[in-house]
Amino acid sequence: MKHLETPFDQHAKRVNQIGYHNHRVNTHSDIISDGIVQDLRVTCEVLKDDLDSLLVGYWRNRKNPWGRKRNTDLVVAEPIAGAISPGDTPPAKEAWRGAAAFRKVDPDLNKIRMVVEHKSIMTAHRNLSARHDDLNNLAQEAAKSPNVIVGATVMVGTAPKVLNVPDGVKKLFKSDPAKFERKVVSRMKKHDPRLWSDFKEFVSLNQPSHIVNSFHVLLSTVVKRRSPDNRNVEGYDAFLVVPVFYDNVNKARVVRDNPYGIDVDKEYRRFIQRIADDYKQLYGSSK
Repeated sequence: MKHLETPFDQHAKRVNQIGYHNHRVNTHSDIISDGIVQDLRVTCEVLKDDLDSLLVGYWRNRKNPWGRKRNTDLVVAEPIAGAISPGDTPPAKEAWRGAAAFRKVDPDLNKIRMVVEHKSIMTAHRNLSARHDDLNNLAQEAAKSPNVIVGATVMVGTAPKVLNVPDGVKKLFKSDPAKFERKVVSRMKKHDPRLWSDFKEFVSLNQPSHIVNSFHVLLSTVVKRRSPDNRNVEGYDAFLVVPVFYDNVNKARVVRDNPYGIDVDKEYRRFIQRIADDYKQLYGSSK
């Protein structure tokens, strides 16, 4: 059966092109954020019009004014007043991002309309509590911002073992990055199974029970969804858990055939639609 081309599929393709998943860079969050906004432009005419008219912009990795004041992966907000002059035209390739297409323009953090945070748990599922705490903090802060749409996504790794490249293998070649590309990355792109034994000291094991627990905790205790009619409560407007197989040796992919009861395509459609519906309800008469 043909499935959707979700931003998570796009990210898996990128991982396969690069050769490995680097959780220390923003590649993960940027690809997924871009994909979500592109899909929202198709689904939500109100948001598309607001972006096209430069009433709002889509920014990546910007601080929000709440709680821990950390960078948030996806921010849709009104621009700082007066930052865009009449007749200003955004660069064509970035025009779909609205006001954020202008590098000089910053978001007005007091006029945020949407935030979406991305998390991933690929190894050390036993340390889920840290991710859980971050997600709960964002849900708690949502109660203080009834006019901000709050979403989150979590990629959960299902691989029984993972080759730690960014914090392990790559450091062996710190003085010779070209050799790392030539001798290691080329093999990862070919999915060479000998990598497991050649770099066995950098292999992290995932216990099946820990993986199952991650899904259980995320799906049963983090997924608090607030009603569009009662927005002064803790919770998310949209929350998505995506099982993925990333081990930096075999081909990266979204795990659609999974034992966790997650229909990835159905849940992604629902995620986008919930955000689109809330945006229309909150800002459909903003002009």
